[in-house]
Amino acid sequence: MVRRSKCGRNDPCTCGSTNKFKKCCAEKINAEWVGANFLEDLRIAIIEEMKHRGFSIRKKKQNSIDEVSRIYFNLLKRLPKAKPRQVHRSRELTDKILTDALATVLNTIADFSQRGNSLQPFLHRLLEHSDFNDRLLNDWGVLHFHLGGVTPESDGYVSRSNDLLFAFVTDTDFYMLDIMSHPPLDRLPPASTSTSWAAHELIEVLHRNWPAVIARYRVPDEGMGHLLSDAERADMRAGGVVACTKLADGTVYFPPGGGYMTTGLSKNVLVESDKLLDYMQTLERDMRSRAEDYIDVIVNSTGKSFNRLNYRLRATRSVVGTAAIFVPTELSGFSVIETQSGIELFVGP
Repeated sequence: MVRRSKCGRNDPCTCGSTNKFKKCCAEKINAEWVGANFLEDLRIAIIEEMKHRGFSIRKKKQNSIDEVSRIYFNLLKRLPKAKPRQVHRSRELTDKILTDALATVLNTIADFSQRGNSLQPFLHRLLEHSDFNDRLLNDWGVLHFHLGGVTPESDGYVSRSNDLLFAFVTDTDFYMLDIMSHPPLDRLPPASTSTSWAAHELIEVLHRNWPAVIARYRVPDEGMGHLLSDAERADMRAGGVVACTKLADGTVYFPPGGGYMTTGLSKNVLVESDKLLDYMQTLERDMRSRAEDYIDVIVNSTGKSFNRLNYRLRATRSVVGTAAIFVPTELSGFSVIETQSGIELFVGP
């Protein structure tokens, strides 16, 4: 049977400190007979989840949980979740005279959005580069979609097109801003100074049509900043410099896309990744401190005695196919597998 500490989690620690046992020596005492590495479990789970969704992480980055987690959240930011959204078209887009072919693709994207179908076929092929930083998205929160047809090619994406739809996509709504030309192939983001990737008109359209959507990013002091040319903004993005956006009517916005680091990585992606990793480490410490409680549950439920308790995370996928790393803080449900080294306790549904 496992070695017991003979000290309750909430009892004063036996080392003589004024802290509770769970906040002091519990982890050290349990280290010999409790095994857990939640960050490693998470790293493996994310790589497998991305593989399941048809994406990969370069081998040289697979060994770092920090890299793996950031790449994962970066992909989630660049690939809108497949769910029904209300579609809105700007006045500028509505007033445009479109060819029948463009109108058909535009209506198909609108239909996909309303039905909750995946929009991945219309996104750029750089989506396959899971560590690519889309600075237009990270700055203004604007995605671009290709309008080359409605039938995907062999790689799952529609044909590349000279015309691009730029849109601001939220969890519930799809705001079609405007159609602009694709920049030359040798001017792909983030190095491009093309008017498409840094076109000031995009944020102006969003402001003129739906100011309430980005109201929370509005800067109270309109004296901040100055109007930047499209080329100046593109150069600043390429250099990793974040700037507020000042519009023609004097309104100033913080980046609706959340901003980015000097590397181009989304600030929001970094925050979400760090939050998850911090949670995993906190959870592991908590699970270690609760080991004796869980041992009692296991012994009473299974009648098994053992010499070591090993925690493992279990990654689950929701019914709609989106990724989810789900770990409860309480053992509402668990599975136990007996191994040569002891007991494997899988935390998760």
